[in-house]
Amino acid sequence: FPTPAAAAAYMGFALIFFATAYTIFTVPYLAMPPALAHGYHERSKLMMYRVYAVSAGGLAASFLGPKLVVDGGGGLEG
Repeated sequence: FPTPAAAAAYMGFALIFFATAYTIFTVPYLAMPPALAHGYHERSKLMMYRVYAVSAGGLAASFLGPKLVVDGGGGLEG
């Protein structure tokens, strides 16, 4: 970026864009279980799989991210 102000404007736009996109996806996604499940226990069991998948994805990204940087040459190049 030519100036720090341009970089800040880009980051501000990117953050607003991604937060909006995340909201557009997440609100209907989290509103589905009550429509699909009948009762508290069924809904909890349905959401359990989501929590497990999110946790597994977060752990995989935590371990694979640094490995990908090293395999890519390390530092900024990686």
